[in-house]
Amino acid sequence: MKSQKAKRSHALSAIQSTSAARRHKYMENTNQEIPKFDIHQFARHSRAVSAETGISFADYKHMHQEWRERLQRANPHTWATEDSRFREALARYFWSRLMMPPEIFPKSFAEVDFKNFCALIDTLERRTFYRRSTQNKRWRRKQPKNFAALRALAKQGVTRVYLVVAWRVFRLGYDSIAACENLPVTPVGVRQFCLEVVDEARKWWPEMCPQKRSWGGKKGNTKAKCASLP
Repeated sequence: MKSQKAKRSHALSAIQSTSAARRHKYMENTNQEIPKFDIHQFARHSRAVSAETGISFADYKHMHQEWRERLQRANPHTWATEDSRFREALARYFWSRLMMPPEIFPKSFAEVDFKNFCALIDTLERRTFYRRSTQNKRWRRKQPKNFAALRALAKQGVTRVYLVVAWRVFRLGYDSIAACENLPVTPVGVRQFCLEVVDEARKWWPEMCPQKRSWGGKKGNTKAKCASLP
């Protein structure tokens, strides 16, 4: 019996020592390795901006997929693709900000020397702000946000700020939040600016502008009219 047991133990040791019968790591019975699971395996991936992912809205704006969406989207403002029409629409908007009548708009001056035209507008805007601030002493105390925004615009230059906004919106396809980044304007101000510029362009090139949006009401685009549309 002892000889048979010795033979069996010797055979088992010989088999275990061969390379073909070596145990792999996953066959070893060790309690040190604990099964690990992916915490996002069954999670919904619809929201990229969250506390779990650690992605902020500022980071998500500069991601590649949003840029691809803007490139794939067709630009409805075809008048903005041509430099001459783009400059004229902006120049007419700057002229209307000064409460100047459109009949005396210096079109030739804006076309020939647009840089000096913008410098003239900035100077007149700055004078208007300082004259208004000196006449109305309670303006800064009663409307501090409005006063600070107009003072920053007058200091940096109205045309410089709004030219950057116009380029971001009409050429690059930015939304109002991304267009006002690092600028002394708010998203509401950007939308108001775009609306007024498009209105100026619609007066001269209506076929190159998108259809004017109706805001509802008795004369607007009501639910009954929407149902009748094809």
